[in-house]
Amino acid sequence: MAVESFTVGDLLNRLAFWVEGANSADAVLRPNYLAGLQSALVDLVYECDLHTFQTRGTITFSAAGGEYTALPDDFDHFLNPYIVYTANPQDRVHYVTPEEFDRKSLEEVYGTTTGKPRLFTLRGTNIHAGATHASSSGSQQIIVHPTPDATYAARYWYYARPSNFESDTDGTTIVDKRFPEQFKYAILHSALVEFFDRMIDRQEVQVHEKKLMDWKRKIRLWNSNPVASMSHRRERVGMVNGRLYRPGDRWNGSSTTPWQNPS
Repeated sequence: MAVESFTVGDLLNRLAFWVEGANSADAVLRPNYLAGLQSALVDLVYECDLHTFQTRGTITFSAAGGEYTALPDDFDHFLNPYIVYTANPQDRVHYVTPEEFDRKSLEEVYGTTTGKPRLFTLRGTNIHAGATHASSSGSQQIIVHPTPDATYAARYWYYARPSNFESDTDGTTIVDKRFPEQFKYAILHSALVEFFDRMIDRQEVQVHEKKLMDWKRKIRLWNSNPVASMSHRRERVGMVNGRLYRPGDRWNGSSTTPWQNPS
């Protein structure tokens, strides 16, 4: 079964009904409706920290690309302070702050100008106009040290920004599928409370505020426990005959074989 989805038109028509008492959005108000709905979506995603927007990315460091590497258009922030190489040994490239990255000569500290990258920091793309990030319209890039001396593939986890739908012209744009369809009314209540409260009476605003709080509670509850069974919380770490084990470990009745070494 496909992932449930909903369109911008679904949101616009419902918002128009609540604000104007009409079945479709007024052409003059439509751009403002779109901006309010988009902002409401972003606020909910960030405030409720939806795990569906946690995304794995891949990146390639190369001698040809140099020290600068573009990040995806929807990149917001890293979920871990490191990037992991995909080839063995799967060691890490660690994050340092821009101040630490620039504090002193890295060549002096690490003794090399080129090699397998070990450190990275995060900067805006405007500081470097080279071809290494010309294919990306994102606003952020990383700088690594040392500058790559060969090609290295790596992976990382990041928090993604919701897709923008403000350019929609006919209501058919699908709202970012990472936002669960069952919570779409939260977007509407949030938009009404934050942007269109002056267009409805105070009593209605209070109703929408209450509804929004209830939706946020439901979203946070859904987001915090993606596994239906509660028993997994007790199973994450357990004891067998006095030995500590974790899910994936093999127990043969006398000893535990870590999942990392299944043979």
